[in-house]
Amino acid sequence: MSKLTQAELPKLLISLWLQFTPKRRSQFAVLGTLMVASAYAEVVSFGLVLPFLGVLIAPDLLLNKAPLSSLVIALDLYSPEELLFLLVGLFIFCRSYCSSIPRTFIVMWHSTGSC
Repeated sequence: MSKLTQAELPKLLISLWLQFTPKRRSQFAVLGTLMVASAYAEVVSFGLVLPFLGVLIAPDLLLNKAPLSSLVIALDLYSPEELLFLLVGLFIFCRSYCSSIPRTFIVMWHSTGSC
């Protein structure tokens, strides 16, 4: 069996793509889009963890930050506990939103060909 060269791979992929029916091509495009959206949502949800842990450790430091001081005053948050309560709720919302992107069900639905 011969090794596949880099020059042959694009030709093989194009010939494989031409074998797909138009319905399968559109399913493949939707599946690829959903996979990219799913990966982005996972990166965002993982990226929220470390800042959230920093706020859990020292919420009083966040009250003194200049960009957030006007927001803290506008929301009448004067204690670190109030700010922590708000940020925990915001973290839960963001994490739930990233998880609620119906990636698992839609990806499975499209990959099994049920549409």
